[in-house]
Amino acid sequence: MDFLVGVELQDSFVLGCNYCNQTSGIELEFSIWPESEYYKTPKVGEYTCYHLGSLLFDNVSSITGLLNQSDIQPTLDPDGSKDYRNIEYF
Repeated sequence: MDFLVGVELQDSFVLGCNYCNQTSGIELEFSIWPESEYYKTPKVGEYTCYHLGSLLFDNVSSITGLLNQSDIQPTLDPDGSKDYRNIEYF
């Protein structure tokens, strides 16, 4: 999984999740660090750069222990955007 080199999942934010046709997807704002080929200079006020993306899991037959998105109260960021905390919480 070379695409995760330089990606800090513990610092990435969950924006949503879904399950359809045996595919589970988690939309994230990925925390990208200099080791990643996707790294760019952080925006003013950020300590690393962030990119929107998804983790997709194909051929999923069942899911256990994952909270439903509707059961989680999103956090409201100062800019008005919502997220569901980091992936460890979700």
